[in-house]
Formats: sequence, C-alpha cells, structure tokens
Amino acid sequence: MTTEELSITEVAWGDHRLRLIQLDGEQYIPVGDIAKVTGVRKRAYLSIMDKTPDEFSPFERGAQLSTPGGSQKTRCINLTGAYTLLKRISANHIKNEDTRKKLIEFKEWMQLRAGGISISPTSTTEPDYGAILNKIKFVKELSGLTGWNLLELQKEVLREAGLQSLTWHIEPAQKEEVKALPAPAPKPKVKEYMTATDIGELCGMSAQQINKFLYNNQYIIKDDAYDWRMTELGREYGEERVLEPSTGILVITCYWKPSILEKMNIRVKG
Repeated sequence: MTTEELSITEVAWGDHRLRLIQLDGEQYIPVGDIAKVTGVRKRAYLSIMDKTPDEFSPFERGAQLSTPGGSQKTRCINLTGAYTLLKRISANHIKNEDTRKKLIEFKEWMQLRAGGISISPTSTTEPDYGAILNKIKFVKELSGLTGWNLLELQKEVLREAGLQSLTWHIEPAQKEEVKALPAPAPKPKVKEYMTATDIGELCGMSAQQINKFLYNNQYIIKDDAYDWRMTELGREYGEERVLEPSTGILVITCYWKPSILEKMNIRVKG
C-alpha cells in the first residue's frame, strides 16, 4: 500500500501489524510500531534516542503517515538503528513474562533483518558451515566451564547463522515443575561458594539439571544474551562474578552460598 510517495509493507506480528517503510532505498520502522509489538513503552525507546542523539540520529527519519484523524509526522528508524535500540533494552529488567518473551523474540528477528540475513525459506544466502561448527565446539567447552545450558548455547549459534529450523530438534523437554532434588548427597564437598557444577556433585546431578531447578524456582533467569543471571530472590543465596577464562571472553557465573542447599532439599552428611 502507499501513502503519498511512501511504499509501506505491513508484517503481522502477534496481535499487531509492523510497518516497513521504504525511504530512499532503505527500510524504516515507526518507533511506535516497535513499542506495540514488544510491549515496551514508546516513551522508553524515544528517551534512549533523545539521550544519545549522536548514536541514533544517523538512523532516524521522519515520515508523514496517515492516521485516523488525517496524517502526522512520525519518527522512524532504519533496521540497523532499530536493532541497536532494542539492544539497549534489557529483557532481564522486565518483570512481565509475556513482555519479556515478546522483546526477546522480536530482538532475534530484528537481528536477522539488520544483519542482512533473509528470513525467507527461499533465501540463497549460504551459511559458513565451517565457522558454525567451530562455534558449536566452542560453546560445548564454554558450557563445561560455566555450567550454562548447552542446548541453549547451540540454539543461539544456529539462530545467529539464520538456521532456526535446525533448532527444533534440540528443543529441550517442556519445563517441568521440580519440587525438590534427591538427598542425601553422596560426598560432603560443601564450599563457601559453589557453582551449579559443585552443587550437582553433591547430589549426583549435572549442572544443567541444577540450573533447571534454580530456574523453575525463580532463583535465576535468562537475560537477553541467554546468560544465566540471578533474580532478586537468587541474590539472597549467592552472588554473580565476572570471570575471564582462557578464551579471553568475559563470562558471568552464579556462585551460591551453602544456604541454597536447604532450599533444594540437599542434605550433606558430615
């Protein structure tokens, strides 16, 4: 459809429609549309843009768009700017579960659009399979080092490469409610602060299973980078530490106090 000299394509996103506006050979999105599809207030996005105009003004355009009352000039941002703007909104700080999910999903979609990777199944872009396999090997080592969920890391590598369809077969089982973990523990190795791996050794479980329990019981949550972060409840029983392993990449690891063991029904025989 067209409005004056603008070419506008509408894309359905949930209960809303996202407008992609063609301006001088480049696609722009009304900031208000981004707010609607993500559930984050438009004021929050505009505040970020206004506070850092040097960063966002190169990506911004004003477009005269039709409204029920006539027409008005609307602030729009191109795909690169939109993805940069979305990265400034941390899903970890959003309490509403539905809003958090919508923001993460839209951010992933926008990353593909901004990166020039077609979302069409007929795309002719050939992924760099060698680089993908190297990343798969790397995240396996990273999972062993940090206790992060290996399946989530593998899916993120495939998403970045535009191979979302391959993630379907590695989807973990539907989240199950876990009331308590096995006890008693076979080995008394309680430390002053423990990782998920340390706790798993106390009860014969993997770090992934421990993190699943902590997630199901709202002690940890995934942030927008799919890292495990402590919730407000979790910080009562531990702390986050920034580590720099041999890879040179900074990672955040959750360390737990022995008091978390009681909450997990893990009893260590002294």
